[in-house]
Amino acid sequence: MAEKEPKFAEAFQKARNAIVGTKLALLLLEDVVETLRWYEKYIDGVPPKYISGISESLQLAYQCISDALKATEAMKEETHDEQKTDD
Repeated sequence: MAEKEPKFAEAFQKARNAIVGTKLALLLLEDVVETLRWYEKYIDGVPPKYISGISESLQLAYQCISDALKATEAMKEETHDEQKTDD
């Protein structure tokens, strides 16, 4: 039982990181949407100089979601492997 505790703590940390990454991605996406709405409302289209900033935010959001998915998949594999050894 004692040897499972570090694995549980590691899996819990991965889950927590995945959640934090997902929340960060959602905040970035929310910022992009609000920025685009503001430009649409007050300026006729998005000025080209701001498109790179929006693109960077979208790339960061994508990376956060990708990292969260990788962490989730790793947790699934560890859980699956652990269940095999318990049987």
